Amino acid sequence: GDGSGRMLADRHGVGALQSLTIHASEPPLSLPPPTTLISGPVTLQSNAGYFVSADSRIDYGIMAGRIEAHECERFYLQAFDDGHIALLAVNDAWVTSEANNDGRVIANRDQVGTWERFALFPLGENTYALRNSEGRYLSPASGAYGPLRGVRTEIGIAETFTILPADSMVADQ
Repeated sequence: GDGSGRMLADRHGVGALQSLTIHASEPPLSLPPPTTLISGPVTLQSNAGYFVSADSRIDYGIMAGRIEAHECERFYLQAFDDGHIALLAVNDAWVTSEANNDGRVIANRDQVGTWERFALFPLGENTYALRNSEGRYLSPASGAYGPLRGVRTEIGIAETFTILPADSMVADQ
């Protein structure tokens, strides 16, 4: 391209730089209205059962690695009419997937912008995939636990999370 974001069709042959992969850009599946999604705090668990947390020890980086849900594993989910959500972490900051930082997922934003909105894909049984504004799916670095990154291009088992109300959460001591 010419840097303007436009696609140019000005080649007579196909070389390595002229290949094109088209990925579906359909909106997420229909979601219920925001008032019926989940009210109150939620927990997210990786496919391996590790709770996702906003860890104050790593500047509120978002990671899957806790075996119990405490205060740092609570998130508030804000739903938008277009099927996107935003997550508010324990530090009262919005979760973002930083495109300029290898898809790092961190809770450090004061307001919801493009990078703080995630497409939510229901997969059944309270299981979801989350896609960032760059069209990449969130997953733990190891596939089961570790820092979350928004770098995967397809939904696999590592890109699935269980989202449930946090009402059975264990209190911090």
